[in-house]
Formats: sequence, C-alpha cells, structure tokens
Amino acid sequence: MASQQESCVQGILSKKLTPGETATDQDIAIAFSECKEKQASMALQNLKIKLANIKLANLKPKYLTASLDTSFVPDAEKVGNFASYFLLKGDEINGREWGVTSESIPANISTFIGRPLVATGDKFIQDSPYGQQFLHPSISHFAQAAPGIVKGLNAQNITDILRFQDRFRIGTIDDVFFNNNKGLWNASVRLADGVEASDLPPFVSPALYQLDMTEHEGSLTKWTGLHLAALDQRPAYGNIALLNATCNGTSESCKMDFAAQENTLKSDLMKIAATLSTDNPETDVVCLAGKPCKKEAAKKKPRNY
Repeated sequence: MASQQESCVQGILSKKLTPGETATDQDIAIAFSECKEKQASMALQNLKIKLANIKLANLKPKYLTASLDTSFVPDAEKVGNFASYFLLKGDEINGREWGVTSESIPANISTFIGRPLVATGDKFIQDSPYGQQFLHPSISHFAQAAPGIVKGLNAQNITDILRFQDRFRIGTIDDVFFNNNKGLWNASVRLADGVEASDLPPFVSPALYQLDMTEHEGSLTKWTGLHLAALDQRPAYGNIALLNATCNGTSESCKMDFAAQENTLKSDLMKIAATLSTDNPETDVVCLAGKPCKKEAAKKKPRNY
C-alpha cells in the first residue's frame, strides 16, 4: 500500500505528465519537494486551527455565507434547461476565511440537493430590493436599513434564512457530483422556466450554515448547505467558481453531457474571470434598491462566500 508521501508524488506526476510519459529523476525530485512543502504548510495550518479552536459554550449555529421544501425529489424524466456549476472544494480556506474538510463533504454535500440557485439582481427577480446587484441574499442586509423587508425574520434562524432566500430562487440543485480530475464538487442545477444559463453572471458561490460553533471556521465538519449564489464578480474561491456547462434534456442525460462540454466552456469563462475584480461586492458594499450605497461594518461581514 502506497504511503501518503508516495501518493502525493504520484498525484503530482499524474497531473504534469502526459499519458505514457516516463518521469525523469528531476520530475520526481521536484514532485517530492512540492509534497514536502505541502505537508509543512498543512502542518502549520493544523497547528493554527488547534490553537484557535477554543471551546465556546452556549453559542448558536452560525449562518456562513435555501428551499423550505425538505422533501425535494428530482424528476429524472422531465426535460428542461440544466447547468453544471462549481459547488465546493475541501481542505481549502477561501478568501472569506472559512473552509470545510474533505472528509466532511461526502456526509454533508447532499444537503445542497433541493436548495436553490439564487440571483438577487432585478434582471431575474422583479422589483428586487438589491436592484442590479448580484449578492448572497441575507436578512442582515435589511435588518437596519429596510426592516420592513425582513419583518419578523431572524438572520441566524435557519428556517427564516431558507424562507427569505427562496424569494431569489431561479433554479434548483438537482444533484451533486465529484470531479476526480479537478478535485472539486459540482452541482447540477435545473433552471426555472424562462431562465437561460447564458444570461447568468459567470461566477457562483456556495453558502453554508455552520452547525457547531465550537469548530474553527477553517476546518468545518458539521455544516449544511443553504444555496448557490450567482455573482458578477469573482467570489472567494476564485476563478474555479464558474459555470461549467449547460444542457437541455433530462436530469440524467444532461449529467452525461456535462463532462464533454466542461473544458471548452470553462476555458472561455476563465478569460472573463481574468478581467474582473477579485473582490466579492457582498463583503464591501451593499446598495439597496432606491437608496445610497453604504459600507458594512467589519464586524457585520458574514464569513460565508
């Protein structure tokens, strides 16, 4: 059985070498060095997590950035428009300073099924309180500036979060799957009638609900999926968080088509990604429809995108 070090070296070589190409001593030495650096970095990160993982008592679950129907069952035979999007990557702390462990994903990733693809821009949501902005919908955006919009809703209550975010649903996550070549989890989304993936912003970002507040946000294991948000600027996962492919067909037929389409479409979107800001507007400025933009205080920034 291969050791962890050997597996790491083999993984790096498999990505760098073409099929049938034999690794040189230099190739092996470089791969070995990269593995050692990766292990050292992970050891340092684990130490930081252990030092920061102070047990906090009596804290409620936390919304990290969602359909109310928990009995969602995909209709495998219904023809419709589907899109494959990036969903999540394990063992990586993103730009908003949270991350999930790879080991936790298989147990929790299916909680995204039935949850919505959301878009806050008025291009898709008539009279959206966000105007033209594409953000993660959040009750906290309106609690002070426009409380009437979220009257009776609690920004940390998952039932209220799901109810509020469902106002911006433009699609439903039909299935989730792992891309072995890229080490990423993707979502197959059935778009709502009249919604074309080609009209959407090119970027997406997941939102999670942290279930155990004693866990360090950089290494979450207890969480549930809330939604996938369409954004018009590159989110915290960077230029991997893209639309992968589109398809018109049934749920099963489109999932088979996605693999063939992904490389070509993503190549085009990567060119777009390179020209856009790396900042997620959600973390800096909120512009309510019909009102001037305002800076959010740092303490109110949800670490979720």
